[in-house]
Amino acid sequence: MKQRLTPQINKYIIIRKLLHVGAAIVPLSYYVLPHPVYSYIIVLLTTIAIVIELFRFKNTKFRAFFYGMVGSLLWEKEKKIPTGATFFLISATISIFIFSPPVAVAVLLFLAIGDTVAYLVRDLMDKTTIFGKMSPEGVLGSFLVCIPIALWIPNLPLKIGLIGALISSLVEIIPWDVDDNLSVPLITGMVMQLLIWTKPSILL
Repeated sequence: MKQRLTPQINKYIIIRKLLHVGAAIVPLSYYVLPHPVYSYIIVLLTTIAIVIELFRFKNTKFRAFFYGMVGSLLWEKEKKIPTGATFFLISATISIFIFSPPVAVAVLLFLAIGDTVAYLVRDLMDKTTIFGKMSPEGVLGSFLVCIPIALWIPNLPLKIGLIGALISSLVEIIPWDVDDNLSVPLITGMVMQLLIWTKPSILL
């Protein structure tokens, strides 16, 4: 069984997860801004994030400043690798350029909202995890919250949206070291996009 987190850690995790949900503004902005403008903004934000990461790892003074600002919100592993926010922006950039708009928006919302629900359900229910990552309850919670997202996305075929919701919930339990902010949207998006292109009989 997983040990419960201390109140202090819980406070920072709550802040982190609120920011994670707030990242939903990235895909939602796709419907507000003209596509060229949106693309430029996402590429610019991703570039800035990567530059910050490079400075963080290479410059001692900047690293101290960076940790002083957001160090309490980082996972321990993020002191050695890019942050989840940077991986999220990289995923957003890749998604909007290689996936159709409905798929890109869907996979990024699945990540921003589904991942948060999965994590909170896992901790609140204090259940055993699969491969030390996610609990069955967390997977189910993620899937259930991703269903209405799939139903809401304009021009997204219903069956493909539901398949994407399920895949995005299952990807997180794969026992590898790839950051979920990268693996969830890209794997889910590739499957959904292939289904749209190939239109297998199971979807008819």
